[in-house]
This record gives sequence, structure tokens and C-alpha cells, in this order.
Amino acid sequence: AVTTFTLTFFVNEAYSCWRKCLDLCYNLQGKLNDFSMALAGCAKRVEPPSTADTRSVETTSKFTPPSRKILTIIARYIRLFNILSYASFTRSHRPLLTPQGMRQMITRGLLTEKEHAILINSRIAATARHNQVLMWIIRAAIDGRKAGHFEGGFGFEQNILLRTQEIRANGNYMESILRGRMPFGYAHTCQLLVNLVSWLYPVMAFSAGSSFQIGVLGIVFLTMTYQGLFDLSKRFLDPFHNENYWSGFDPIRVDTLIAETNAGSRRWMFGLEDMPIPLSAIQEGGSDLDLFILPDEGIS
Repeated sequence: AVTTFTLTFFVNEAYSCWRKCLDLCYNLQGKLNDFSMALAGCAKRVEPPSTADTRSVETTSKFTPPSRKILTIIARYIRLFNILSYASFTRSHRPLLTPQGMRQMITRGLLTEKEHAILINSRIAATARHNQVLMWIIRAAIDGRKAGHFEGGFGFEQNILLRTQEIRANGNYMESILRGRMPFGYAHTCQLLVNLVSWLYPVMAFSAGSSFQIGVLGIVFLTMTYQGLFDLSKRFLDPFHNENYWSGFDPIRVDTLIAETNAGSRRWMFGLEDMPIPLSAIQEGGSDLDLFILPDEGIS
């Protein structure tokens, strides 16, 4: 009973660690998407001529060339931040922090030569370079607002700072969870209890007069359940396959998370590439705006 309780508690705590890491990964992805969406919505736009036909597909507002360039640069910084963030606490992507890995990022279009030199020569540790990129994101957004490429007042900067602080909190909290997963002594005690029960069960079974078949079945059952649960716990405590506990199984797929965030970095910019209702129609509030008011059929 003591072994069962201890092992069950161990599995539950290990699963909590795995679940927290997975939730933080998707929370981080969601915060980055929120940031990109807010910037795309506030980027300055070029309105069509007021004399243009509102019904035409060509009569849409578009990003100004400078605002679109700023959005594209920030989207690249978001992808760079995301990759460097995972490289800081996963063994599978740690080679990206080496000189060869950083040079390869230039080849793949993630870094410029100037940005590479700044990151390499910075006094920040290699595993904290994503924090420096996050500061670039903040500064690019604020400078874009000062230059008039983003619309908004004090609330814009406040929202930008709030979003980036949330991104930093989610990214750095991941490392704290991985470092404080489970005391080694508790995991060692669980292993000793599992081994003790597995070794002593044959003695107890045969001394109690159980048949040979029952004893063998009991040994197989205890080994599969107790040792299986313990191995599952160790896998939960290694969510990113840093310690090779997931051999033949599926840990949290960092490549998938990076690909999803990369796709989301420009999704919101592409989604607002063309605004169907021009500003002039909204300001006048006349017949041009009536074209976009459709019957309420099919709501329910």
C-alpha cells in the first residue's frame, strides 16, 4: 500500500510537470500571436480615393509600405525569439546557440550579419539571447509608433509593454519548472520501493503456498504495472526529451511548436492585408456603408 500510494503520487506530480510545460508552450504561442495581431490591427494604412467605387474588389485599404516593412521585421524577430527560447532549454535545439548554429541562422534568413555580431558580442549568456531579441521587438514597436507607422496613443505603448512582459514571464517560467521538477531523493525512493516489491513478491507468494503459475503471473503483473508507472513518470519529468526517457515514444514536439509559431508570426498581417470597408465609408456612414449590411438570414 505504501509503494502504491508513493508511486501514484509520483505519477501525478510528474504528469503535472509535463502538463505545465505543454500549457506554457501554447500560452507562449498565444501571447506571441496576440502581440502580432495587435500590431497588425494598429499599423497605418493607405485608404483608397473617396471617389472610388466601394463595391469594387480593388477598393480596399492596405498597409503603408513602411508599416508593412516594420510588421515583417517584427514577425522575423518573433520567429527568432521563439527558436532561441526553445534552444535555451531543449537539448535537441541547443546546437543552434553554437557559433555554427548562429551562422546557419544567417543562411536561413533568420539573422542579418549585424544582428549576428550584436548577439555574439553581447555580454548576455548564450542561453539568454532570446531575451535580447525580445527587447528588439519592444523597441521596434515603440519606434514604429513614434515614426507614425502605428496608430494609437499611450494605451498602445502600455499594451505593447504588457504583452512583452507576459511573453517574458511565460518563456522564463519554463526553465524554472524544468529545474525544479522533482527532488532526486523522492525519485530514488520510488525506484527502491518498486524494486523491493518486485523482488520480494515471489518470496511472499511461494511462502503463502501459492502455485507456481500464480506466482509467475503475479511477478509479471507487478513488474508491468509498478515499473511501467515508474518509467511513465520519468518520461513525464522529461517533457522535451532532454534525458532520453522518451525513446520510441512521443515527447512534446518542439519542431511542431516552432512551426506553428512561425506560421502565426505573419498570419495576422496577411489577414488584414486588405480591409473591405474603407475609412471614408465609415466616416460618412451613408449608402456606401449600407452595401455591407446584409439580411439576418441564416443566423440561427
